[in-house]
Amino acid sequence: MKVDHDYLFKLNNVLEKVRQAQLGLDKESRVEYRNMEIAIKEKIKEVNKLLKKASVEIVI
Repeated sequence: MKVDHDYLFKLNNVLEKVRQAQLGLDKESRVEYRNMEIAIKEKIKEVNKLLKKASVEIVI
């Protein structure tokens, strides 16, 4: 899986949009957005790990 910094940037933008979309919603509606936020954060962590691993491989 090819991962680059643009993808990470896009994920962070989507995360911010999800956070903004939650504002003004009732508690029940926020649950779905909260689940999306959690999934996006997990994906960001995964991408960061892949980027870090790639940079270590380049050094070696």
